[in-house]
Amino acid sequence: MNTETVQYADLLLPASTWAEKEGTVTNSERCISRVRAAKAAPGESKADWQIVVSFARALESNPFFKRSTASQESLFPYESTEQIWNEHRLSTQGRDLDITGLTYAKLEAQPQQWPFKLGAETGQQRLYEDFRFETPTGKAQFANVQYRPTSESRESKYPFSLNTGRLRDQWHGMSRTGLVSKLFGAVSSPVIELNQEDMARNGWVDGDLLKVSSKRGSILINAKASAEMGLNQAFIAMHWGEQYLSGRASDGQALAGVNALTTSSFCEKSKQPELKHAAVHISKAQMPWSMLAVSWVDAPLLQSKRSSLQSIMKRFDHAFCLPFGQERMGLVFRASCAQVPPSHWVEEVEQILAFDVPGVLKYQDAQKGLKRSMIVSEQVDPLLTGFMLVGNLSGEAWLGELLRQDLSVKGLTRYMLQGKPPSTSDLNTGSKSEMVCTCIGVSESQIIEKLHQQAPSCTSLEALQGLQTDLKCGTSCGSCVPQIKRMIVAVQDKKLRLNAP
Repeated sequence: MNTETVQYADLLLPASTWAEKEGTVTNSERCISRVRAAKAAPGESKADWQIVVSFARALESNPFFKRSTASQESLFPYESTEQIWNEHRLSTQGRDLDITGLTYAKLEAQPQQWPFKLGAETGQQRLYEDFRFETPTGKAQFANVQYRPTSESRESKYPFSLNTGRLRDQWHGMSRTGLVSKLFGAVSSPVIELNQEDMARNGWVDGDLLKVSSKRGSILINAKASAEMGLNQAFIAMHWGEQYLSGRASDGQALAGVNALTTSSFCEKSKQPELKHAAVHISKAQMPWSMLAVSWVDAPLLQSKRSSLQSIMKRFDHAFCLPFGQERMGLVFRASCAQVPPSHWVEEVEQILAFDVPGVLKYQDAQKGLKRSMIVSEQVDPLLTGFMLVGNLSGEAWLGELLRQDLSVKGLTRYMLQGKPPSTSDLNTGSKSEMVCTCIGVSESQIIEKLHQQAPSCTSLEALQGLQTDLKCGTSCGSCVPQIKRMIVAVQDKKLRLNAP
């Protein structure tokens, strides 16, 4: 798995992933559950504990590390997760998380909460009911923490406060969730979210490429107006590291994603980094040249093609590469430069995404530096399966809808190569709608349509989910539920205003 830290490793070992492991897991309620592998680990990959034990035994048998004791018994005799867990269990004796009374057999019956001391029948549901705490005095200790301002404040040169945090459908460094194309359904590109008044005052519109600079570095990223941002506030998701958002600075150095902006300050006690505030300057970036490549990709080839595209992102002044798609999977690659780049850079992108094979429809104006390529399926009702725009991105919106919605492009070849959308009578892509429920693939327009169909009886999330058996949005992971609730309130408020005397 090509994570951000791989480049610092001397050796990569094939470890099994979450669904391939067995053992125990403890949640935030102190509940320990028995976990079994859902599938076998592929190839030569092994569980973490097996890798560590094998490596330790290899060192143990090396004459350089030979123990002075006469005993030949291994210090690492583990053959199962249960053996390792039993040793861990003994290490908890007499501590607040004592689980010496717990066994794998009891966990097989049902999950248990810690502490679970020797002789106990069940785990302890609530801690500190006897008002004794694990401190030398037995009393709870409170920290008298004094307020400290952020390490840097806004100033005239850096007038915006930048916050970072999670995207709704992603997790931390996206080492796993970043491989799932449908989880990008609500996020089509890396963006900086800004207050609408700040956008208007500075003459920025959605999609503009902005240069965001702090005292430590700069990145280029697209703008997006957000009603959730206050004045002089900005937000960039913490996930946009150099694997997804990259480019090069004016001095040729590669940009490191959002962490090029954040401070190195941290709390001296907790060591928590101060990632929630950095003072930044924002201006519009002048990037006259740009390119966009969007294509469906066969699932087995997706990650290799994505890795190839990621390896060339640093050539451009600005570039990003993301997967997309619900039932099918694809890749979108966008790049911008202050000057026209060497032609072989573009040709390499063409090779990776198969825009250089026979049968691809092409238009090229070498003098103007323009190129348009279209991959169209050869069938009675032809479909657009990939397009690449170089030098002029006109038509990207409706071409993107043709591809994503699998709409027929019969008779539209001339329009696609010209970049001019046909009349509405020749093209019906529908209005672009934000994806709300990425698990099931339900858009904002579908939910609003259902709310209007069912109103006025549909006034709550429960009623909506009970009525919309065809949509089922918000019934899987639930991360979209807050947004659905806001949509319900907005639709009801609108109906009240329209019906007001």
